Amino acid sequence: MYLLLLGASSLVSHRYTRHSHPADDQQTVQVREVVRAQRGDKHVALAYREYIPGHMASPTPVILLHGTPMAGQTFKHFPEHFPHHRLIIPDLPGFGGSERKIADYSIDAHADYLLQLMDKLQIERAHLVGYSQSGGVAIHVADRAPDRLASLVLFAGIGAQEVELLGDYALNHALYAVQYVILGGLQHLFPHMSLLDRSLLNVYYARNFKDSDQRPLRGHMEAYKGPVLIVNGRGDTQVPLAAAREHARIMPQAETVYFEGGHIKALLDPQIVNEPMERFFSQVDAGTARTRSSADPARIRAAADPYTREKISGPALIVIMILLVLAVQAGEDLTLIGAGILVFKGVVGFWPAVLACYIGLVVGDCGIYLMGRFLGRPALRKRPLRWFISQKKVDLQAHRFSRNMFLLVFGSRFLPGARVPFYFSAGMLRVGFFRFTAYQGFAALFWTPLLVGISAIFGETFIHWFSSNKHLALWSLLGLVLLLWFLFHKILPLVTWRGRRMWIGSWRRRTRWEFWPRWLFYPPIVLYVLGLVLRYRSLRLCLVVNPGMPYSGFLRERKHEIFTGLQGAGEVIPPWIRIPAELSIHGQMQHLDAYREKQTVDYPLVIKPDIGYRGQGVGVVANEEEAREFLDTCPVDVVVQPRIAGLEFGVFYMRTADESSGRVTSITAKETPSVVGDGTATLEELILRDERAVCMAPFFIEKFRDHLYEVPGRDERIVLSPLGTHARGAVFLDGCDLITPALEEEFDRISQCYPGFHFGRYDIRVPSVEDLKAGRSLSVLELNGLTSESTHIYDPRHSVLYGWRTIMQQWRSAFEISAVNRAAGHRPESYRVLLGVIHEWIRDTTDYEAPISVATVFKGHPLLERQGKNSGQVTR
Repeated sequence: MYLLLLGASSLVSHRYTRHSHPADDQQTVQVREVVRAQRGDKHVALAYREYIPGHMASPTPVILLHGTPMAGQTFKHFPEHFPHHRLIIPDLPGFGGSERKIADYSIDAHADYLLQLMDKLQIERAHLVGYSQSGGVAIHVADRAPDRLASLVLFAGIGAQEVELLGDYALNHALYAVQYVILGGLQHLFPHMSLLDRSLLNVYYARNFKDSDQRPLRGHMEAYKGPVLIVNGRGDTQVPLAAAREHARIMPQAETVYFEGGHIKALLDPQIVNEPMERFFSQVDAGTARTRSSADPARIRAAADPYTREKISGPALIVIMILLVLAVQAGEDLTLIGAGILVFKGVVGFWPAVLACYIGLVVGDCGIYLMGRFLGRPALRKRPLRWFISQKKVDLQAHRFSRNMFLLVFGSRFLPGARVPFYFSAGMLRVGFFRFTAYQGFAALFWTPLLVGISAIFGETFIHWFSSNKHLALWSLLGLVLLLWFLFHKILPLVTWRGRRMWIGSWRRRTRWEFWPRWLFYPPIVLYVLGLVLRYRSLRLCLVVNPGMPYSGFLRERKHEIFTGLQGAGEVIPPWIRIPAELSIHGQMQHLDAYREKQTVDYPLVIKPDIGYRGQGVGVVANEEEAREFLDTCPVDVVVQPRIAGLEFGVFYMRTADESSGRVTSITAKETPSVVGDGTATLEELILRDERAVCMAPFFIEKFRDHLYEVPGRDERIVLSPLGTHARGAVFLDGCDLITPALEEEFDRISQCYPGFHFGRYDIRVPSVEDLKAGRSLSVLELNGLTSESTHIYDPRHSVLYGWRTIMQQWRSAFEISAVNRAAGHRPESYRVLLGVIHEWIRDTTDYEAPISVATVFKGHPLLERQGKNSGQVTR
C-alpha cells in the first residue's frame, strides 16, 4: 500500500513540476536553460510581475530579486511604496510561478537568467536590488555586465563567503548537502502528493544552496566600481550585521542603512527602506552617487586590509546559542564537535559555545529522566521510543543504582551508549530529580568544555588541511566527525579498567578464529560445498544423508521427533516430554507435573525449544517457580529433560548404508565457563577479570544483566553457561584421542536403533572419561543431523586451516553417504518444499533467551559450587 501511495505521489509530483504555474498577475517569457555557465537549447519559463506607475519620475527601472526559499511574492507590499519607478519582480527559475525543474540552481545561473530577462524586456540598465540569497545573484550580474547596472543594492543580501554561516565553503556545503539529502529523502520517499513541491522548504530550495558557490563574490565586489547601497537589519540573524559591515568595507563607495529589526522586518514594512532607497536611486540617476573612484581614500585603504572575522554578538549570538541547544537534542556529540569548529572559525566565542552546549545537555538529560519518570517501562514497547532506547539496556542500567549513584551518573556521561538508558532508568525508578540534575550537571561541566575544546583544536588542523583540498571538503568533514567520534567512543573508554578489559575481549574475538562470525568463517566451506554440488550434479543430494530424519537435519529438525526415532536405544535416552506452546500456563504445568510423577524425576530440569538453534532459548530451572516463569515467557513448543550430571561431550558419528558398522570421527570435550568469587568483586568484575570469559563478555554481561553488581561469596563458583554450546560460552577441546572400539560399538548400536540415521553429532553426558572410553553410562542429550559439525575444531590449539579442512572432509563424507542412499532409492524433497522450510526458518528465527533468576546464579542452586581459592579463573 505504501509503495502504491509513493508511486501515485511521484506521478502527481512529476505532473506538477513539468510545467510552470504563474499566478494570474504574472507574465512569462521563455529563456534558454543555463547549465554550468553555458546556455543550452532547452527553454525555461520565467514568470515575473511588472508594475508601471502612471507617472514615472525615474527613467531607470528597479528589479527586485527575491531570496530563498521565497519567490517574487516577497515584495507584494513594495509597489505602493515606490510609486515613481517601474518595478520588475521576477520569480527566478526553480521558484514561484517559474519552471521548477532546471539543471542548475546556482546564483551564477540565476544571474544569467536575469540578464536574459532584461534582454527580453529590452531593459538596458536597471537598479538591481538583491535580497538575501539573491544578493549573490546581483553581485554576479555586476561582475558579468557592470554596464547593465545603474546601481547595486544589497538588501540583507549575502556576499563574501567568510561571513556566511560557518565562514567556510567546505563546512557550509557539508551542511547544505545534509539539508539536501534530508529534503530529497522526504521528497522521494514520502507520499506527499506534490505538497512538498508547493511548500517553501523543498528540494529546489536546498539545491539553490547546494549548487551555489560564494567564493568568487568577494572578488566581484572588490572589482565593482559603481554605486552601492547596503541595507541591513541590526538584529538580522541570517545575514548578520557583521556581514553587511564587511561588504561595506570591501566596497568603499557603499552607502549603508542599518535599521532596527531582523531579516524580514523591512519586507513586512517597506516604509523602513523606501525613503533611503528612493534617495539613493535619485542620486544615481542624477550622477551624484558615490563610486569607487570618488570614495573616501581612507575607506579605499581599509578595503585592502585582510579580513578579520568578527565574532557573532547580540541577538544573532543568542539565536546561534538557541540553535546549538536544540541541535544537542538531535545529536549530542556531533553538535559539540560542530560547536568546536565554530569556535575555531571565530563564529562564536569558546564560552558562549560551551554554555549553549551545556544547557542543551542538561535540558536533554532532564528530558530523558522525565520521560522515564512519567512514561515508565510500558513506553519502551511503543514506537518511536523503542527505536532509540533498548529495554535490555534500561534493565541493565536500572540495577546499577544499588552502587554509588554519583559515580554512575558521572561515568555514564563518558561511557558510549549508557547515557540514554541510564537516565531513563533513573526517571523510571524515581531517583530524586534535583539530586539527579545536580549529578549530571556536574558531569556535563567536565564533558562539554573538553569535547568543544578538543574539537576546536582538531578543527584548526582540519581546516588547514582541506584549505588546499577543497574538492574533498565533504569527505574531510565526515572524516573529522568520525575521528572525533572514534576518539571519544573508542579511545576514551580505555581510560577505565572496564573499558580496557572490554577492548581486550573485543580484540581476542577478532584475532581468535573460534570467535569469528559465521559470515567470516564459512565462505571457503560454502565454495567447497558448491564444488561438491557440481561434482555430484545435484543441489539436493545431501538432503538424503539421513532419510529417517526430517530434511536429514538440514533445518528445523524437531527434538521430540528425533527422540522418538531413538526410542529403541534404551536407557541412554533420558525421559523427556514435549509441552506445546498453545496450552495455557496452567495446562503446561499440569503436563510437567505429570511427567515428573511418571518418570520420577525432580528438579533441576532442562527446558529447550523443540526446534532449536545453537543453544538458543535453552534454560535450566531449579524449582517449580522458575519452571513456571520459563514456560510463561517462552513463545514456542519445548522439550523437557532431567538435568544430567557429569562431563559433556560432542560425538560425531557416520556410516554408509552398505556398511555393517559406523565410526566415530570426532569427540569434543565441553567445559562450562565459570568464575569463582573472592567476596569483594562483583560478577561483572569477575567476568571481565577472567581471561576466557572476557572473550564472551558482551554475551555474559547481557545474560546476567540483572545480577552484574551482586558480589559472590569467597570460593563460590558461578557457572556462566550450564550449556555445552560454543555460542553460549562453552570451551570446546579436542578429545579425539578418547575414541576406542568400545565407544564406537556403543554409538553404532544407538545409531542403528534409529532407522534412516547415518550422519550427525550426539551431545552426551557421562560420569567420567573412563565411562566414555568404555561406552557405558551414556546419556544422550541431543542428536543433530546434516548441519551439525565436528566441534573439536574449536579447540584453541587448532588453526583456522585445520577447521576448514575438517569441515570440508565432513561435507565430502555427507555427499558420499548421500550418493549411496540415493542409489538405494531415497529421493530428496522437492525444491518447493526446501524453499518453504528455509522460509519458515527465517520467519521463525528468534533471539529468545531463557530468563535467569537469582537462584539460578547464586545460593541454593545446583549450578553454584564450592571450590578452592582459584578466584576468578575458568574451571578447566
